Amino acid sequence: TGNSQDYNISVRGGSSRVRYSFSAGYYNSKGNTIGTNLTRINTRLNLDYFVSDKIRFSADIAYTHSDNRRNYLPNGDEKNDVRSKAYIMMPNQGIYEHNELGTEMSSYFTPLNGPQGSYPNIFNPVALANLGSFKIKSEKIIPHLLVSITPSPVWRYTFDVGFDVGNDRKEKFLTQSASGVNWYDNTYFNSASMAEPESFVIQTFNKLYFTPQLDEAKHRLIALVWLNTYSRESDSFDVATAGSPSNYLTNPVNYYILNGGLSSSYGQQRSMSAYGNVNYTFLDRYTIFGNLAMNGDSRFGADYRYGIFPAISGRWRISGEPLLKKIKGKWLDDFSLRASYGITGKSPDNDYLYFNRYSTYSYGYLGESTSYPSSLELKQLRWERSFQNNYGLNFVAFNNKLNVEFDYYIRTTKDQYSDKTDIPTSSGFSTMALNYGTVRNEGWELSVNLTPIKTKDWNVNVVFNMAKEKNAITELSKYADLDNFEDWSLNGTYITRILAGQPIGSFYGYKYDGVYLNKDQTIARGKDGKQITTTDENGKTVPVYMKFGYPTVNYTFQPGDAKYVDINKDGQINYQDIVYLGDYNPIFYGGITPTVKWKNWSVSNVFHYRYGSDIVNAARMSLENMYGMDNQATSVLRRWHHEYANPSDAPKDLLPRALHASGYNWLASDRFVEDGSFLRWKSFTLRYNLPKKLISLWKLQEAYVYCTLQNVMLFTNYTGQDPEIKIGKYLDNARAPIPKSYMLGFSLSL
Repeated sequence: TGNSQDYNISVRGGSSRVRYSFSAGYYNSKGNTIGTNLTRINTRLNLDYFVSDKIRFSADIAYTHSDNRRNYLPNGDEKNDVRSKAYIMMPNQGIYEHNELGTEMSSYFTPLNGPQGSYPNIFNPVALANLGSFKIKSEKIIPHLLVSITPSPVWRYTFDVGFDVGNDRKEKFLTQSASGVNWYDNTYFNSASMAEPESFVIQTFNKLYFTPQLDEAKHRLIALVWLNTYSRESDSFDVATAGSPSNYLTNPVNYYILNGGLSSSYGQQRSMSAYGNVNYTFLDRYTIFGNLAMNGDSRFGADYRYGIFPAISGRWRISGEPLLKKIKGKWLDDFSLRASYGITGKSPDNDYLYFNRYSTYSYGYLGESTSYPSSLELKQLRWERSFQNNYGLNFVAFNNKLNVEFDYYIRTTKDQYSDKTDIPTSSGFSTMALNYGTVRNEGWELSVNLTPIKTKDWNVNVVFNMAKEKNAITELSKYADLDNFEDWSLNGTYITRILAGQPIGSFYGYKYDGVYLNKDQTIARGKDGKQITTTDENGKTVPVYMKFGYPTVNYTFQPGDAKYVDINKDGQINYQDIVYLGDYNPIFYGGITPTVKWKNWSVSNVFHYRYGSDIVNAARMSLENMYGMDNQATSVLRRWHHEYANPSDAPKDLLPRALHASGYNWLASDRFVEDGSFLRWKSFTLRYNLPKKLISLWKLQEAYVYCTLQNVMLFTNYTGQDPEIKIGKYLDNARAPIPKSYMLGFSLSL
């Protein structure tokens, strides 16, 4: 059980010439996992100075300091955290040591080796959470300066310059008391590391507005010319070592062991964008908007550094037509149709991709240092371009009590970019950044804002929104490795592919078909449904039994083994039986926000939902594989123990038999794929505004108290901790679920 505190204060004031505002906040949160905590201090100062009606100077500066304490991650692997290990730790292994009398000691039980293995593959999660240290201290300063010049009502020019200066300090330390390794282990004994990434960003914005004074009953025109520059420099150094003679020497800079690592990095990016747009409205009914942009980015090679991206849109306000004026004043407030077409561009995520870069080995040859090519020279990377058509409508009626907005869009992304696409290993590399193909997205969004009751004392409002999107890959680069079957024979390893006609985020595996209940069920059957037979060395006809991976693996399935669908009916399970199992993209998603206000009281709720996303419950896979010495779920008590002569006698939820470090009972299959649909009651807020007569006695402008509940309730059939995993991920390794929180607060305005 964690807790949080949040305090904020703001001051505003000024005169006709000068205006200022200052705000400061303090936030502290203790996490719901042992050893996690976040403290943050933020301030912001804004200043506006009006030299005259035509010249204005503005300045603001924001500063944030944060101190984030996280759990130590062995080898930096997020799949190897304390929560995932807490699931599988043997239940009869103590957290603390016991002496010869059986008395529990204060020291943690961290044996060098155990039935489940040794560190870093297995560890005492409570010891690591309490004794491991992962501190991230961050400083961020964001100054911003602006000058606005309005020489006439027609012209206005603004110049902005903004900075973003950031510095992080990441310190990690794990004492031997949490890992249990020997003192001479120079890899994990009192391991420590430190990293200090820094970044400096400067941006400039030049904007020239043109707003001619026209007959506003007929014409409105706004034109803008924009020039933006962006410059970023970042650098970091990292040091890692182990073998410290003391638990108090947690900083790796204080000592250096021969096997320690020292590295540094530097990055630089420059970009610019120039564009102009025009927005014209005629008779307050017809609006057209045009935009032309040119972008340049230093992350591309010289041949593809610049891109041109046009856009055009229009709006027809049908409710403004003379034929509809009669009903507009009665119940129709606004009815408009919209359409647009535009092209946008996206640059790569990393610097220096068009260079052939080299790295050095940690060892040499004949006294000389050695190096190797660490990346391919990618001079042909191109802008990822998205071509989007959008069609929409707005409908407002009944004195703004009903507001409906709908959009339908088709977006085709050409030269889709991936920073890590599999390529044939014959190239000398396994992955590379690549424009790998064309992706088509089609979807719609609906938003309904309804206010059925609005009186002096009552106000009832409901906002409902829903969105649906589907995508499919339509073209693929010939350089992408599309059929990578290297993991088809490994337990628990799902295959991801880039296939034309399938959505991004698809994963593949075998179709699970229950358990082989007896020996007869393990006999292979052909496409005609009849048993497959062969002739033995004596000329006798014998049945062929189902195999896995013949002739390389050549495992013969036995009663009690997991049964997988033989797609091609060839009598064996192999990569030819791998099929599409699902993808993480939801069929639709959205939210509901009902609010009720009565006099000085108000109640507001937020619900959001996701329907139809597929999740691989990797945590359940670990708890039901019965493959090693890990702790298992109580569901394994329903595992196969004996043959069933009559299949109808077998339980419907029967699990495969237990096989220690052998067999293929937990191959990647739809057995562990679950529906991630959910409805989450995200928040509930009860607020009471103190009466005006009362707060006027205290010389206050406003005062209210409130109570907020976050993550109130979750409705789902998903069996894991939380189905709301990040879109783009399909594996759930028992990450920390969203916590429930209860907050009481008050606000005073002087």
